[in-house]
Amino acid sequence: MARDKNPMLAKLEAKHQRELNFFRTFTIQQCMDMAMIALNDKFGFGAERLDQFETAFYDVFREYATSTIEDAKTDKDIEYTKGSLDRKLQQIMGKHFVPWEVRYG
Repeated sequence: MARDKNPMLAKLEAKHQRELNFFRTFTIQQCMDMAMIALNDKFGFGAERLDQFETAFYDVFREYATSTIEDAKTDKDIEYTKGSLDRKLQQIMGKHFVPWEVRYG
């Protein structure tokens, strides 16, 4: 017979998970805010283009996040994810491309 999980431990784990989710969400939103400010200040993006950018960003983010989660189920080194991102960024950035290992240290 399996032992029941310690209620205090379960409560602490749930609290930790809520905190992790908060910090992830906060960090993603902060990145969005800074990107929108940079796009406005440096490249003249107005409200309409920023709204389009925000929608596109979250669409791409969800797509790659989902792919990464699936990849991690069978490969802890997420080689497929790394390769996919690097290929796409190399196509976009050309001679300015920076490999995964450099971008993520």
